[in-house]
Amino acid sequence: MAKTALELSAAAPLVVAHRLNRILAAGPHMSARDLNECMLMGSEKIIAFYQSWGAMWLQACQLQANLMMSMWQPFPMTTRSAKRTWNQAVSRNTEAVAKILSAGLKPVHATALSNSRRLSRKRK
Repeated sequence: MAKTALELSAAAPLVVAHRLNRILAAGPHMSARDLNECMLMGSEKIIAFYQSWGAMWLQACQLQANLMMSMWQPFPMTTRSAKRTWNQAVSRNTEAVAKILSAGLKPVHATALSNSRRLSRKRK
């Protein structure tokens, strides 16, 4: 997840800078290509938002189902095994939160990287 966040933190400012430069260079009379880029910018954000929330929701549902299935396991009998079970549960919850955040970051990351690649190419 750290690599994804790092790539996103590098790609997003480049995309924003490129788009703002195009908007400022066009002035009040934008070309059809610039207008399309602005429309794409808005629609991409909405699509990435819904994909992100959908992925996070799906991941949370899967983790809740796993938690429910773990309730069928027998309770620990000794204090030592109870502590070990508790530590395992805390570790699983930490991993679960990381999985949810990672699932939510994937659509935004993919969109930002593809935009960065597309916008950094030289036009003929």
